[in-house]
Amino acid sequence: MLNNIGLPGLIVIFLVVAAIIAIIVTVSKSPSEEGTDSRDRARYAGFWIRACAMLLDSIVVSIVGFVVIVAIYILLPGEPLGEALAICAQILVPWVYFASMESSGKQATLGKMALGIKVTDMSGRPISFGRATGRFFSKFLSQIILLFGFFMAAWTEKKQGLHDKIANTLVIKDNVVQEPATAPASMA
Repeated sequence: MLNNIGLPGLIVIFLVVAAIIAIIVTVSKSPSEEGTDSRDRARYAGFWIRACAMLLDSIVVSIVGFVVIVAIYILLPGEPLGEALAICAQILVPWVYFASMESSGKQATLGKMALGIKVTDMSGRPISFGRATGRFFSKFLSQIILLFGFFMAAWTEKKQGLHDKIANTLVIKDNVVQEPATAPASMA
């Protein structure tokens, strides 16, 4: 049976199995998540606001990608190099957009900025370009398992998708001020 699948089929099977294992491992709560209170949970950006930001970002990336690909075909009409560059641009444009914007001082893409959310590390600090790159490419795992990795943001404690779990990142509401916890009033 494995002879009929071929190498691409085996790679897909391997990636699906790896993603399922990653989901099983990451869905279980870590001890640090057990004490998350409602104030902390209010900071995390949920599934729907993130989906809307992704929709806005998809529009931006599509426009930029279209311009880049048209420019390539104008500069290199009918050239094999032009075809290769156009294919590369379909990955490079979104990667550079997401990784550079999420690792910038704003910590957000244009879609995230419009909706008041940003990407941080687990301590609320900005992420590096390398971590943003890992976060971007790990989104492909979420895609090949029928978008399940994106839907994880709807039920995980810190509203993390599979790519957030892999990259150790959070998406938080930028405008939520975390107030220090106050001690309960003592009874005199």
